[in-house]
Amino acid sequence: YIKISSYSITNLPLIEEVAKTKMHIFLSTGGSYLSEVDEAVRVIRKYHNNFTLMHCSIAYPTKLEDVNMGIIETLKKAFNCEVGYSDHTAEIYQAPLQAKLLGANVIEKHITFDKKAKGPDHFFALDEEELNIMVKKLKTNPIDQATYDKIGLSWHTDKDGSSYIDNELISAMTFAKPRFNKKYEYELIRFASKK
Repeated sequence: YIKISSYSITNLPLIEEVAKTKMHIFLSTGGSYLSEVDEAVRVIRKYHNNFTLMHCSIAYPTKLEDVNMGIIETLKKAFNCEVGYSDHTAEIYQAPLQAKLLGANVIEKHITFDKKAKGPDHFFALDEEELNIMVKKLKTNPIDQATYDKIGLSWHTDKDGSSYIDNELISAMTFAKPRFNKKYEYELIRFASKK
């Protein structure tokens, strides 16, 4: 696969060259207008339909109240394609879980071996233990669509300031095992519903 960052979404010559490879493209959409996403998707679709649009915010880190998860549904309806979520929040699992519940097919999360390392994202990236916590939450805390429709999906804040998402029922889900690869700062974790 090839990942194209949000900052390159208007670089149509680059997107076209990548599309010509016919490799799966993960195209981040942070900070873009829907018309810019449309132009990029049209270029990719000249060559294939093997791509995932990745909703994200370009703020490092992104506050939970600024993740704007409604964009996941907007992208799905507008482009009839697989949509994922690239998380830039400092929280371990709250936004990825919300994205999954809203239908994201892929979750991307920054990970690091040293939160004190120099760079724009190490301080909020997950370490190996936190990555395992996130994957466990994604595997064990889903709710089914009927419950989501009934109760809605809402953020709550406990007295101690911690946030959580309402969820009451567990649905059967399958997940790929997470890969923690020292060569890369992140890996994609893919999940799908059992048929």
